Amino acid sequence: MKIALIAAAAGLTFASAVYANDDWKAIDTDGNGSISKAEHDAGVTAAWTKKDANSDGQLSAAEAGMKPGADWTAADADSNGSLSSAEFTAKKSAWFATADADGNGSISKAEHDAAKMAKKR
Repeated sequence: MKIALIAAAAGLTFASAVYANDDWKAIDTDGNGSISKAEHDAGVTAAWTKKDANSDGQLSAAEAGMKPGADWTAADADSNGSLSSAEFTAKKSAWFATADADGNGSISKAEHDAAKMAKKR
């Protein structure tokens, strides 16, 4: 039983890594191994369109994939309980600026992974 659980967990970890790598490749449209600000912004626009499931021009916390709390409150600049496209874009742009540790206008996979890990802490 323990071996089966370990194997299943390993499979899920591998699947998550592959999925993350596929997302990276989809956003890195020029295939140079880093994500430029323009590539990031295009990805944010695509994410907005996909997440706004009911096409009302606002994202609820559930649609945005966020939990209500300090992060949500900071993103919801007008405090109306949802995110506009501008608020969503501003949040993602702020993350990109933080992730771009060397300030060269693009993020490497290592910078991306470090920023994601820092966010989890």
